[in-house]
Amino acid sequence: MDEYQEPDAATRRMLMRNYFFVNRAEFPSYTAYMIKLAAFFFVTGLVIIIYFKSELPTLILGSISLGLGFWAFSKWITPYFAERRKYEARPSLEQMNSWLIKDIKEIIKPRAIEILSLDSKHLRPENFIIVPYPIFWNEPGVSSDAMLRHQTPDGKFLYSLWKVQVLALTKHYISLYSCNYDWFNNTFVSENTNEFFYDDIASIKNDIHVFEHKFLNDPEKTIGIGKIFQLSNISGEKMTVINDIPAMQPSAPVSVNLDKIISVLRIMLRHRRYGEIQEDDVPDEQTNEEQQT
Repeated sequence: MDEYQEPDAATRRMLMRNYFFVNRAEFPSYTAYMIKLAAFFFVTGLVIIIYFKSELPTLILGSISLGLGFWAFSKWITPYFAERRKYEARPSLEQMNSWLIKDIKEIIKPRAIEILSLDSKHLRPENFIIVPYPIFWNEPGVSSDAMLRHQTPDGKFLYSLWKVQVLALTKHYISLYSCNYDWFNNTFVSENTNEFFYDDIASIKNDIHVFEHKFLNDPEKTIGIGKIFQLSNISGEKMTVINDIPAMQPSAPVSVNLDKIISVLRIMLRHRRYGEIQEDDVPDEQTNEEQQT
């Protein structure tokens, strides 16, 4: 068996676009086929009848008519086979989801480290919690052309625009980077950061938030409720991470179980309040990488 070769970046972007834009090819209808076939025979017969007096011209014109008929037929049917080949060459849903997770980890995560001015030499994978969710509503600074979704065979959806939130848990503080990630064009806008020192955190909780956004393709339908993770510091400022919006039904396994994360943070804060935190007391959140793969 040949070893799988990952396509280069340009080819991969083309395949991703095909997944969204190339639909299953439909064979030309039987009615259209009969009309074209009847027209071909009619024209051919008419030419032969008109020039029947001369055998050679009849043969020549009949041949030309047949040639044109086959040419028209091929021009009519060829696009079907071309579209079918493009459809069959599309990546699988599993491959698309894999590429999405790969891009978030290999593009957005390094960007977060850069923007947050973190020293990656002292950070391990378990220091990071990556929480993405899809966007499919009017969003400031983002063209609606960048917001696409495709329904998958299981009734869920694959999206082209994502809000990616990266939590970095270090020894003394927790940092948050977020951006709107245009997956198709591999660009990100609306970058935001926040940072709380553990000693300033006053509360940690899971909560429910009601989103008033309307679906891009259905202005009468609201997005509804979403699950959020929220930190509050002693000044009253809040750090909010949106974890899951059930109505979006993303096909990619992007939800993160924040219950354990909250439990670990609470334990850390309790230790700090009593002065018992250890040097290596950083959340051992091994599920973060596993939950997103």
